[in-house]
Amino acid sequence: MIVALIRPEHLRSVRQALKMTKAGQVTVRRRKPHPDHRANWPKLRLEAYSEDTDVDEIVQAVRHASVPGGPGAVEEGRIFVVSLDECNDLGVNECTVLSPQSL
Repeated sequence: MIVALIRPEHLRSVRQALKMTKAGQVTVRRRKPHPDHRANWPKLRLEAYSEDTDVDEIVQAVRHASVPGGPGAVEEGRIFVVSLDECNDLGVNECTVLSPQSL
C-alpha cells in the first residue's frame, strides 16, 4: 500500500498519473493539519493498493505529479510504502497472511 500526503491542488494531476500505472483501488481523504505544525496547509491522504512489483512505478508517478517544480522543488508532502503481508481481523485472535489476489 502506498500512502501519500499531498496538497489538494495536486490531486487532479496525481489521479491522472495513477491512471497510467497499475495502481489498484485508490482512496482519498482530507487530513487536517496538526495544531503544533508551523505550516498549516491542508493536505489530502491518498492510499493506493498494488502488487510489490508495481510500487516503485506508482511512487515515481505520485512524486512527479505532486511536485510541479520538478527535482529540487520544495514540497511538504510525504510518500509512505506499507507492507500488507499480514492482517489481523478485529475480534479474531489469529493473523491472516494476505496474497496479492485478496487485495
